[in-house]
Amino acid sequence: MKSNDIMNSFLLNHDKELRSNKISYTSSAIDLQNLCKSIVNNTLDWKIVLTTWIWLNDIWVPIRCPALILPALKIIRNLVNLWVNNIEYSIYQASSFIIKENSLDEKLAKNTSDMIKNYLKWYISEYYNDISDKVSFDFDFILDENNLLNVAKNIRWLSWNQDVDLAMWKLLNYAESKWKSENSAFIYGSANIICNWHIDSYYPVKNDSSDIIIPIWWKKEKPFFNLWKVYEENYKLNDKKKTIIPLLQKTWEIPTYYPNKWEDYISSDFEYVSLSWDKLNQLVEFDRNVILSELWIWFEFNKLIQKILW
Repeated sequence: MKSNDIMNSFLLNHDKELRSNKISYTSSAIDLQNLCKSIVNNTLDWKIVLTTWIWLNDIWVPIRCPALILPALKIIRNLVNLWVNNIEYSIYQASSFIIKENSLDEKLAKNTSDMIKNYLKWYISEYYNDISDKVSFDFDFILDENNLLNVAKNIRWLSWNQDVDLAMWKLLNYAESKWKSENSAFIYGSANIICNWHIDSYYPVKNDSSDIIIPIWWKKEKPFFNLWKVYEENYKLNDKKKTIIPLLQKTWEIPTYYPNKWEDYISSDFEYVSLSWDKLNQLVEFDRNVILSELWIWFEFNKLIQKILW
């Protein structure tokens, strides 16, 4: 086993099905290289945890939704094949926070949340059953309001920084488009920092020995990397026992957890609804095709959906 083999497993190099992951910072590249060397030298005595934050809406569930978790599943399978087993995957969703901050219909959003979780669980059991024991779900993850307010206050103090200004400008514009306040935008930014870089604690990762945390994000969410990096450099809140190595999955500009108006989806009535997708963004079509290449072994799709979700 070589260090480069492990590095390629994390970055998904040479994977013909998925595009490769990217390392977000020079420091992250060094951390990942050191991690790979530690694995080869058998000095890895702690857990690696990959994480994915699942967003939420109250409309429907895109058929391509499982593409969201494929990068982490591929990484784990690659590493297990290299006899690296000290790794876990945490898939989580702060549903109550998302519902409140985005003014979603609570009943519909909760139903959508259950559908997403059941769909992802089914997909893992069907196509990644060999590593299913390494995957955990926390879709009732609770964000502490005081933590959110404290981090939001700290972000405001960093508003002079160009990278922070860019991230917050996008957040503020998004909030305005949703008739939300400026404060809501800062709370949204603080939630992303707390969850994905585990400020002050390991949450949502429950295992205190999980000293290597690898969140996987997407191209559209790149400004949050900049926001976190500046935050970390100014406040030094992460304890030194913990290494966080964010990876950027460049494929999905339109996140797979949120529906695009042209694509096919699972309705709130648990039915497969096929729409015209000839105008889809090519990256959305890529996600869809990756998932459907496996799912189309079923000829009656509505029956498959019922099997998954009922």
